[in-house]
Amino acid sequence: MVKLRESNIQGNLVILGHLAGDSIGINALGNKLENEGIQVVRKDIITI
Repeated sequence: MVKLRESNIQGNLVILGHLAGDSIGINALGNKLENEGIQVVRKDIITI
């Protein structure tokens, strides 16, 4: 998180578990954002 903050990258970071994401429909939201031309980056594992 420190590296991310220091990098001055503009945007939002959302971290959810699989069930939590499914229960609120995060994939549907991601699809809607992409359809509006907004870049959505989906990761299935933690990378450092």
